[in-house]
Amino acid sequence: MSAPKADGGPYLRENREAKGMTAAQMAEKLGIERESVYRLEAKADGVAAAKQKAYAKALGIEPRDLWHRPDSPSLDRRMADAPPEVQESIRVLLNELLKKQ
Repeated sequence: MSAPKADGGPYLRENREAKGMTAAQMAEKLGIERESVYRLEAKADGVAAAKQKAYAKALGIEPRDLWHRPDSPSLDRRMADAPPEVQESIRVLLNELLKKQ
């Protein structure tokens, strides 16, 4: 599980770099200046939801995935990427665990 960032914001730069995208390429996709990308990444904790959504779309990921380090995806992402038989095994296990509560 990834540790939260010190500033509490999403991992914008880390996810962009993990996709091999430069700030200039991100700026072009978003229709903004490169310096604006750097500013967004520097104040990630104050980035509006609409901008996070656009940023995630440019990276081809879900907005919620911005809140996790790219090398430590969310449980939702891990589940979505798992083979169907693994997904079913997890569902069965979770249902059994929830029955015990």
